Order: sequence, then C-alpha cells, then structure tokens
Amino acid sequence: MKAKMNMEDKESILLVEKQASTETAEAKILKQFGYDLIIAYDGDEAFKITTEHPRIDLILMNIDLDKKNDGIETAQIILQQRKIPIIFISDHNENEIIEKINKIDSYGCVLKNSTEVTLISTIKIALKLFAEKQRLMLSEQKLREKEKTLNLAVEGGQLGLWDQDFITGKVYRNDQWATMLGYDPVDVEDNLSFWKSHIHPDDFNLIINEAKKHEQGQTEYFRVQHRLRCKDGNYKWILNWGKISERDINGNPVRALGIHIDINDRIIAEEKLKLNEENYRRFFEEDLSGVFLSTPQGKIIQCNQAYVRMMEYDSIDEMLNTNPVNHYTDPQVRIDFLNLLRKEKKLTNYEVEVITKKGNKIYTLENIIGVFDDNNNLVEFWGYVNDITDRKKAEQLLKNAAAEKEALHRELLHRVKNSFNLIKSLVFIEREKSNNQVVAKILEDLELRISTLAQMYSLLNETGLSQQIELGEYLNQITQSLSLSYLEGAEGIVIKSSFDKINTSPRTASSVGLIANEILTNSIKYAFPDKKQGIISISLKNINGYAELIIFDNGIGVPKNFDLAKPTGMGLQLVNLLTQQIDGQLLFDGENGTKFTLIFPLEQ
Repeated sequence: MKAKMNMEDKESILLVEKQASTETAEAKILKQFGYDLIIAYDGDEAFKITTEHPRIDLILMNIDLDKKNDGIETAQIILQQRKIPIIFISDHNENEIIEKINKIDSYGCVLKNSTEVTLISTIKIALKLFAEKQRLMLSEQKLREKEKTLNLAVEGGQLGLWDQDFITGKVYRNDQWATMLGYDPVDVEDNLSFWKSHIHPDDFNLIINEAKKHEQGQTEYFRVQHRLRCKDGNYKWILNWGKISERDINGNPVRALGIHIDINDRIIAEEKLKLNEENYRRFFEEDLSGVFLSTPQGKIIQCNQAYVRMMEYDSIDEMLNTNPVNHYTDPQVRIDFLNLLRKEKKLTNYEVEVITKKGNKIYTLENIIGVFDDNNNLVEFWGYVNDITDRKKAEQLLKNAAAEKEALHRELLHRVKNSFNLIKSLVFIEREKSNNQVVAKILEDLELRISTLAQMYSLLNETGLSQQIELGEYLNQITQSLSLSYLEGAEGIVIKSSFDKINTSPRTASSVGLIANEILTNSIKYAFPDKKQGIISISLKNINGYAELIIFDNGIGVPKNFDLAKPTGMGLQLVNLLTQQIDGQLLFDGENGTKFTLIFPLEQ
C-alpha cells in the first residue's frame, strides 16, 4: 500500500494503523489540529517512511499491527535507526502490554477512540518532552566536550587542581597536584592539614593570614607564592591561586576552588637574575676604572664614581649634565672617534687625550662597545676607561732615555770602529815601511783581521743594534771587501755568495767573520796561481737551529800533507780556536778543490 502524505510545513506525524481507512478517529483529530499526517499500514512501510523522510516529528503506533511485526517490535526496529518520540495506540490496557511498552523508549499510550483532548495533550507533551530531552543531550555533549578540553588544558599546563569543601573539611586534589611534589596520588590525604603540614616554616604565617583574609571577603582572590615540601624533603616554589566559589546566607565560605602552578624554575631564575644584577651594580659602581654610557649626540646617560673622579667632577649628577664634546681638545677628534666606532663596531685599547673639568689634560685608554639599531645606526655606546697619564709620562721618559742610550751607543760603536780603522792604518804604515817579506805578510794578515772586526762595528752602528747582528749581511760585507782588496783586475776568478738571514750575537758574529776571512783569503791568494780562472763560493744556511757556513773553491787544492787537526800556519790555528769558542765543528773536503764546512749552534 502507498502512504498518503501532506507536504505542507507543519509538524509531521506518522500514523501507523492497520485499518484501510484514513478516516479513523485519530486521523480526523490530527488533521483538525493542523498536523501534517502521514499514514503507514504495516511495520515494514513504517520503517521505510521513517528512514527516507527525516521530517517526521512523532509516530502514533498501533500496538496490534500484524502477525509479522506488532507495534512494539516495529518501534524497537525504528528506534535502533532513529531517535523519535513514539506514542502507542491500543484497544486494551492489559498489564502485559504495559510492561512491554515500559521496556522501550516510548512517550505513552492512549486508548483507541480517546477524546481529542487526551490525544492532542499526549502528543504535545511527547513533543515537548522529546525536545527537552534532545536539548539536555546536546547540553550534556557540550559539557563533556568542555570537560575534555579542560582536562587536556589542565594536563597540558601541568596544573594541580584543588577543591575544598568547608562543610565536610574534605579537599579534593587531582593527580598532578601530587606528582608536582613527587608524591603518588594515593599518598596525598584529602584534608587541609596535609597542605598546611607541607608549607615552609618561613612562609607559613604569611600564607595562613592571606587565606583568612580571603575567607573573610577582604580579597577577591587567594593568590600566594610559597614553598611546599616535596617527598624527597626538598622544597619547591608553588603559585597557589584560588577563590571562594560558594558562600552560605551568612557569607561563610562553603566551597573554594583553586590551582597549583610549579614556578620553581622561574623563582630560581629570578633569584639568579637579581644576584647578577646586584653583582653588576656593584661592579659598575665600585669598579676602580671609569665606566660610562653615552649617546653619539653628546649625552652621558650613566657613569660610575670612578669616572667622575677621573674627570674631576664633584658628583655623578654633575657629570651627567655635561657634554662629552667639551672633554676633547679638538672637536674633530670626537667626530673621528665616532666614525671609527661606526666602522669597527667596537674599539679596543683606544688612546685619546681628554680635558677634565679643572682643565687638566689626561691620557685615557678606552675600550668601547657600540650599540646599533636594526638599520645599523649607532644609538649609544659603553666605555670602559683608565687614566694612563702617568704611564704615558713614564713611556716618554723611557723613550727619551732610550734615545739618549742609543745616541751614546752609536757614539761608542763609531769610536770603536774608528779605533780599529786607526789601528789598521798604523799596521798598513808599518807594512809599507818594512823590507822584510815575512813581516810584511804577517802585518797584511793582521790588517785584514782588523778590517773584518771594524766592518762588524760599522754594521752595528748602521743598524743601531748592540745585541744582535745580521750574520748574512756581515759575511757579505767581508766578501766584498776581500774582493776589492785582492781581485781588482783579476777577471778570471768569480766569487758566488748565498746567505740566509740569521741573527746572532756580536761575539759569535766576530768569530764567524774571522773564520770566513781566513779561509776566503787563502782561497783568493793561493787557489788560483798564475792567473788561473776559477770559482769561489760562500753560503750560509739555517738548518734546524744550526748555522752551516760552506766556503768552496775549485782551485789547485792544498798540499798532500795538509792536516786540519794539526795546522802549521797561524791562520788555521786561529780558525780552530775560534771554532771551539762558538761550540762549532769544522769539516774539510779536498776532493776536486777545497771545501770547508763550519757548523755551529744558533743562540736561542
């Protein structure tokens, strides 16, 4: 059978009736009161209509439908798919039927052919009850959602909750309240005394007084910071924030709610910050060096007492009211200083001359740190200043003394050099006067040795150094001097030289110079007789803290009976002696010419 439907926008009622006529008493009443009526003639059709048409607001269900599904069974099937108010219609009121109806979610039962007042009242009450039930279910759902959100917030925020009942004396606390102090929830007693017994003795009186003030209505909230004893015996800082949520007719507290927040890390950090600030303040105020903070425009923002004393002012306030530009002998000096700071960002050991309040000029050594904004503009700078006036004066005295010493030293070197040259001249005069070739040769050798020493003092005078001499340059001068003395016009002999830069003491240099003089002189005079051509080489190298001097010629060589350890001539005897003085070693090689190698340690 097909159901007949009215699609007007009214409250829709599904009448499930086994009778074939739509003009039943119930149908007439429903139409009379303006309901949109839909009729189904069996359980299957009723189920199909309620599934396909969500606009049905209520079902009037005849209990006695058919053998397949009676009204109660049909209602159970429909209610499994959809929540909808159902009112049963019955021809009788047996107790067994009433019990079946009570087992399902129905909204009453009316007898068939009841008065219109009874039927319409039952329908209206059912619709109102269903609407209220739906509203309550929605409210409960929202409440559960809010409760879930609150629990998540409490867990996420690690908040300890407490709920105090003043009538029973009981205090509810959540698990986080306990674990915050290191306890298991089962260890926490549900009374106020448990909390009081864990308050730090130094905080107890203050906390209890604050609680009483709030209970008496003197404060809007109970908000305190206190230390609570943890299970391990240590104390932890807790922010306890609560409020009386309910009072009786006399204003006495009935219930209070609150939270515990762990602020231990924050309190420890604040205490460290206070300590650092106090240390900084003491460092700033009590530092013996001057400290200041200034702007590029010429405003001293902050300074310590040491800077005030340094600049000869009477107080910090007076110093702050001055213009730093007035502290410079030349305003351009400050402009150059600011430009340099903008470029370098910070200045280390910056020396400048400034003028004090009393007009005295002092020298300061400053370390400056610039502070810049996001656009790299200099907005202010910190300065750490020391008065180095006495040091500058001492440095100047030392410079003057050093200059005088250097002048005296150069004068002494000059006189020693002149003395050697004078002796050399006297020896030359005596050599020229002598008719004895042996004596003349001895004087000539002596003259060359004196010349070698004179060249060393001449080099010392030129460099202005008295503790060190550049050995390579010294040997180069000796080589050139011997070349001029003996090789003038001798185009067949070539001297090659190579010298590393080695600094050594004048004592070592004089010994090495005399050794080189003796060996080079012998090579020049005796290695190439009868104007033979040849090469003489001299080299100086720095090898792992040792100096290696090699003098080689490819001349005729030395006599067969030559023994370096048993020299017969005075020159080689002098060479051996000087080698011992510098802790050196002298080696000889007579293959393919003559080669002397001198190795000696360099001074550390």
